[in-house]
Amino acid sequence: MLLFACVKLAIIQGKTVILVNDVIQAYRIKLFFNRFSLKCFVLAPDMPKNQIGSITHFFHIGQFDLIVMLHTGYAVRPKLKDVQVVVNFDMPVSFNSYKESGQLVNEELGSVVSFINPKSQEEMEAQALLAHKFEKNFGRDDMFLCIPVTWTELARLKSRVETVVNTLSAKAV
Repeated sequence: MLLFACVKLAIIQGKTVILVNDVIQAYRIKLFFNRFSLKCFVLAPDMPKNQIGSITHFFHIGQFDLIVMLHTGYAVRPKLKDVQVVVNFDMPVSFNSYKESGQLVNEELGSVVSFINPKSQEEMEAQALLAHKFEKNFGRDDMFLCIPVTWTELARLKSRVETVVNTLSAKAV
């Protein structure tokens, strides 16, 4: 729900790459956005090269602004231009994979957003390790900022989002 709210409320805008850990989650996000009439496509490592080329071409020329990709598994990672936001829907577990996601974004205008579930000890530990490595490598402790979410503002989107999520069964995906 948070990802949808960020896109719908224009908190996240422009060319956006959403990184996930598995292909089922990628297609679930794609179908979710499509149900709200937001064009979104998936780039998966097992796709034919010409299909990946076609999707990236239409992304580059502005036919749509949302692509869902897997963190890893590409023989040659697709080259995406002018990406303004990279969203780590699933938190990367290593410094190198986080760094790779950061390399997708436009250096001057872009940002990397990571969703962390504070109830997941694994994600909290991964975030703490990444923050430590960034501070050690770059000498800055302000590279990870926590943005609190005011859930009351998002409450009106909740019922609509939950209805769509409930229709995304494994069979539909």
